[in-house]
Amino acid sequence: MHSKSNMVIKINKLRTSFPVIMVCLTYILMFAVTKVFHIPVADSIGILPFHLMVVFLWMTFLLQILQRGTIKFGRIKTKGYLAFFIIWIIYALISLSWAPVIRKGALQITFLLIGCSLIFFSVYYFKRLEDFKILLKLWISMLFIMLVLGFVNILSGYYLDSSRYYGSGGYYAPTAIFYNENDFALYLGFGLTFLISSLRYTSKTKRIAGVVLLVMPALYLLIETGSAAVQLAFMITVVFWLMFMYGTVSRIKVVTFLVFSVLTVWLSLGNFFVDLINKTFYNFTELLYGIQNGVSSGGVRINLIKSSIYFFIASHGRGVGAGGVEYYMANYSLYDTRDIANVHNWWFEILANYGIFIFIGYLIMYLFLFRNLFFYYRHTVNLQEKNICEALLLGMVMFILGSTSSSSVMGLYPQWMFFAFAIGFLNYLKNRKDCRP
Repeated sequence: MHSKSNMVIKINKLRTSFPVIMVCLTYILMFAVTKVFHIPVADSIGILPFHLMVVFLWMTFLLQILQRGTIKFGRIKTKGYLAFFIIWIIYALISLSWAPVIRKGALQITFLLIGCSLIFFSVYYFKRLEDFKILLKLWISMLFIMLVLGFVNILSGYYLDSSRYYGSGGYYAPTAIFYNENDFALYLGFGLTFLISSLRYTSKTKRIAGVVLLVMPALYLLIETGSAAVQLAFMITVVFWLMFMYGTVSRIKVVTFLVFSVLTVWLSLGNFFVDLINKTFYNFTELLYGIQNGVSSGGVRINLIKSSIYFFIASHGRGVGAGGVEYYMANYSLYDTRDIANVHNWWFEILANYGIFIFIGYLIMYLFLFRNLFFYYRHTVNLQEKNICEALLLGMVMFILGSTSSSSVMGLYPQWMFFAFAIGFLNYLKNRKDCRP
């Protein structure tokens, strides 16, 4: 009789963890983007296994509602965040009535729907700390695979067919499974924030191994991407980390460790290390020179922002419609953007496409998410919770500037995975009875 009751308990645990497993599998399939997994539907449009998994999750959710006859909203303590994303989707659909290209708008809304689905399922299904520990390990495991692919890129010149360098036959910047190096750089920025926070809460041996096997390779690939925005964003993140997440004594110890590590690497690698430092400073100076003089990549990005602001004003603050800014940038830009249509700035992309209300709503959502996570970070006594809070906070700091690297962030699924993690974890913390904001 006792063994039977134990079996029932195990089966119940398996049932409750099944949706979590499915969501985690969806996150894994997010990286299966090569043509091998591509199911063509129409001209230049296809379905990936990741898309099918999102549909499967919705079907599973609807079946559960039909079986139970109700939706369990009692444990959802982040309704305000979900409400904002619902409003964003509705506004995006309405904006199709004035968007210049319906097809581009529909594609943008598809990205938005998928991203919001990930957020909802993480909030609805992830209920235990163990669920988020699995997600954290998944982040780091996938990062390791991306690092391997990045080194394959720069050492062999081989690129996956998802990369813009595929079939070029040369040695270029690393892209892993991403289309270009800027997207990969933003992903590395997220990955590094998870790494440095996680290594803080491990043993000294694991910390040293993690720095050598993960942090240093990730930093090297980040430099090789040439993304000055993400490089600078990560530096600012490290400064924030030291200033606000360490006491004075601990801060001195960490700074000492960092200085010792840099000197050790310098002595070990010699001129190779000096070349990396020079390359980093060259990326910064080129960006700053371009911004100041209106030339090269920096100058183009400023012109893209100025054009985005012009389109926003011309739309009387309502935005040009989902996906519309690319059309206007390509056909009606007042400034020289060198035929580049993507805004290359997430914040101004939202403002130009969706107008002032969605933009302000996004800012408020972002600030409240950061504020609440920081509250729990300061008050929780559980080191595993503190670790995850710290990683998410650092990721949010990095994203502020790092999101200006990619041509467009809307279709970059790892950023949706990150915010699904953050809002889902905040929901878990709010369900804790011993600690409330």
